[in-house]
Amino acid sequence: MMAAAIAGGITMASCTSSDSGSGPSLPYRDNTPVDYTIMFYSAGGENLDKETENDLLKAAKALQAVDKQVRFMVQYKYSTQEGINKSYSGGDDVPCGVAGGLYRFELLPSHISQHGVLDYFKNDMLYGNQQSASQIYRADSITSFINYCQRNAPAKNYILMFSDHGSGYAVWDDFPKTRGIVSDKFHKGTPDISVCDIRTAIENSNMKHVKMINFDACLMNTLEVISEVADVTDYVMASSHISNGGNYTELVNYLRGVNDDAAFEKNMSDYLNGTIQGIYNTIIEGDENSKYAPNTPKRCDWTLTNTAKFKAGVPSAMKAFTDKLISEYNAGNFTDPSALQYAAENCYQPAVGTSLYDMGQYATFLVKANQNLAAEAKTLKDAMEHAQVCHYYTNKVKEDLTNMVYNKLTYTVNLGAKVTTPSGDRVVLRMTTPNDDEEVQCIDSNGFSFYFDVNTETWREGPANEKIENASWDNTYRTTLFDKATGWSKWIEKNPYFPSMNPPFTCQ
Repeated sequence: MMAAAIAGGITMASCTSSDSGSGPSLPYRDNTPVDYTIMFYSAGGENLDKETENDLLKAAKALQAVDKQVRFMVQYKYSTQEGINKSYSGGDDVPCGVAGGLYRFELLPSHISQHGVLDYFKNDMLYGNQQSASQIYRADSITSFINYCQRNAPAKNYILMFSDHGSGYAVWDDFPKTRGIVSDKFHKGTPDISVCDIRTAIENSNMKHVKMINFDACLMNTLEVISEVADVTDYVMASSHISNGGNYTELVNYLRGVNDDAAFEKNMSDYLNGTIQGIYNTIIEGDENSKYAPNTPKRCDWTLTNTAKFKAGVPSAMKAFTDKLISEYNAGNFTDPSALQYAAENCYQPAVGTSLYDMGQYATFLVKANQNLAAEAKTLKDAMEHAQVCHYYTNKVKEDLTNMVYNKLTYTVNLGAKVTTPSGDRVVLRMTTPNDDEEVQCIDSNGFSFYFDVNTETWREGPANEKIENASWDNTYRTTLFDKATGWSKWIEKNPYFPSMNPPFTCQ
């Protein structure tokens, strides 16, 4: 990592300064604390600039009705020009900002022009002097923005929102910290933010703690992610599936007049229910060229987690289940190998090609393989469900779950296996899908990569000594708060069945 930023109140030229809230004051608003300040931290992700502008327009419209109750602060970095070209068709359809531009400002109703579109991302909103080279994936960049929001938009409650691409917690490009959210293509090899750095950024800020972290991105509702940030936020909003964002107008509106936890939980639950019913159940995916059948309804879910309840029950229950699972396996009490294989191959997978599987589903199938796990599995599933204020699914997910023994979703978790490859036994997590899901690049616990053919279910080696520096589990997965608390990686090292044929994509 780069050298630590200069301490104290000195402002560095870069946006990566760990400052105390640099940036101009906002003279058009007084500093009387409002009920909620939303802190929106995002990048274009190479194909999302237009969608982000539309989201902010929706938020600006809602802000007209919630003056002195909700404020909306923005730090946004545009994609490369190539990425912008993917979002806009040209002609009058052009971005508000410039490629690589880093903007920091307060979103206001006055940013809506007389033509009903956003009139913002002006030169005076550019932040720092590095622009495209700015390293927004660094923890001190996030800390700087949090401090800026606290100084310029004080509130009784703060919501930190990360909006862009997400990949949960996965072995990814940059080590020792894996990076899974907010993609910035100006930095090859380290484009995304580490969930570990999100926790560090909040801890190092003047704020120390936020009301809610809203992961408006794909695949973030994982046990690893929630565990990593549970100490620095009261709530986490996230999806286990490939998501299409939310309705920012309704999000802002649902914060109006919310003054206690009970009202907050109710309104955020209503917001997520409306998002599923009003947006996701109307989305149709798939065509003849995709992995989906033509006209397939959208698969998605959204969860609101109470982190106090999560911390009180989930880590200890997960550890007890993991310890019991390993003990039973070591004792040879899984007498039917096909039942253990069935568990790996039939637990719910929200997105093909990822290493993420629903823990509640997996635990249920493991109990079918070994009834000695029943008590620990029930305690774990109860703890996960208790931590969830709400969990809404689209109709397609409900349909997928109808005939399954455990017809609910909990949190996803990384699931790998000890597999036999041409060079011998190796412990693997699924990593990437470079060839349209036909071949998956994997990385073993020592940092070496090799490949799995999805169609033939066979392994092949990569180039000789193809090792990703510092990618061993000791430098990655075992550094997570989740694995430290539960020892889950110890089961992955024992698990003999790679989860290669999971629903909802290939199993009925």
